[in-house]
Amino acid sequence: MSRYSLLCLIALCFASLASGAAIADPVGDTFGSGPVEIDITSIDAVAAAGTLTFTLTFANTISPASAAAANSIFGFIDIDVDRNPSTGGGGSNQATFGIAPSPLLNDEFFLDLGSEASHPGLVDVVNAVTFATAGTAPIAYLSNSLSTGVPYSLIGSSTGLVNYGVVVGTASEPTDEAVNGAGFATNAVPEPGTITLLGLALLSVAAGKRLGTRI
Repeated sequence: MSRYSLLCLIALCFASLASGAAIADPVGDTFGSGPVEIDITSIDAVAAAGTLTFTLTFANTISPASAAAANSIFGFIDIDVDRNPSTGGGGSNQATFGIAPSPLLNDEFFLDLGSEASHPGLVDVVNAVTFATAGTAPIAYLSNSLSTGVPYSLIGSSTGLVNYGVVVGTASEPTDEAVNGAGFATNAVPEPGTITLLGLALLSVAAGKRLGTRI
């Protein structure tokens, strides 16, 4: 492979990483039996500036738990801080409330989306080993999405890079999960800007070596 081809391949790889953070979930794969089926269309987690930000999007409109509406969203975001399915609190909410097979996920912490009913605009960050509330994280809702940001320090992470999974539903029942199936849960990724800078650094190194061979 020529040096030029190698540079192009590196650039393409990092462009792909920077644009591929969100994980799509199929529409219509809900498993509830009630009149409202909260249906995930994508999940995303980005680690940047000391905060791990989760964004969930849905096929239908949602309301906060505090709204006490038929489409109020409840559920959990599981967080496997050390990305090791052999350690943690003994499993995940997705394994408990989702459908088999479950991803390889063992929580150290989880976000309780239903806890927003007790303190609007905030959700509890729960220690999955002790089940004590470690703190709260702000949460914001749009008509068919929500975002919540967790400080790294609250979950004992130095990088914000974790494995995570999601199970959601109404106040009556769980209705959807992501990721689906066995295997490892999805990874949070660095912000696109960080990935791009890393890619540019590698390109610079590669270009420098190329120039060095000409001298």
